[in-house]
Amino acid sequence: MKRVLIALALCGCISLPAMASPTGAVTMKYLGYSAAPYGTVSLYADSDGVYDSATKTGYEIVYTGGIAAGYYKHDVSAATGDGMYVGNPLLGFCMDLLQNPALIYATFDVVPLTEGPNPTFIGVPMTAGKADLLRELWGRHYSPAMTASQAAQFQLAVWEIVFETSGVYNISNGSLVSTSYNAGTNALLASLTGTGPMANLVALTNPQYQDMLASIQIPAPGAILLGAIGTGLVGWLRSRKRL
Repeated sequence: MKRVLIALALCGCISLPAMASPTGAVTMKYLGYSAAPYGTVSLYADSDGVYDSATKTGYEIVYTGGIAAGYYKHDVSAATGDGMYVGNPLLGFCMDLLQNPALIYATFDVVPLTEGPNPTFIGVPMTAGKADLLRELWGRHYSPAMTASQAAQFQLAVWEIVFETSGVYNISNGSLVSTSYNAGTNALLASLTGTGPMANLVALTNPQYQDMLASIQIPAPGAILLGAIGTGLVGWLRSRKRL
């Protein structure tokens, strides 16, 4: 028995290589706001740096009263590559202020987080720093059991991180402003210290439909091989014991 335990311990100590850049595709259809918890918000977004968040003037995009903030639930009909690990139904969050959800089955590319959204409203790619904030936001606060208000706050925090250009992440002012759920959203943003758990996230991009933020649960590279090695060692040691 001692030899068996040693064999298993050795397998568990083998280090695994880092995951490569995500690739693949997901074909999915948006199931509608009523399919997942959400809240409605008014949203103001700027792209040129000329705005007044106090008076809500100077913003290029103004959505008043009817923007759904929360889970965006999709049915996945096909997937390849890392897209096979997004789950079905897919519970993601919007990263795109310019386009509508896919109401028909459409194919989205699975790309690194820094490559979403595409096209980007603010005209520049998302930075690695913003990607890390999203990973920590998800790692600290995501739950599939969030209430409608919690899901709305989470979505607003995602939009604030992706589209804020001032460098200060506060949904009450700056280049992205909401008029609802601000206290809860700002509490989420304030909790991001760079020391929290980091989720494994990707961007799902399509030139015609809203780009989405999603989590992928990919088995660690080599995990299956290590399991096979461990099983083989256990069997070998047991066979020696019988001899």
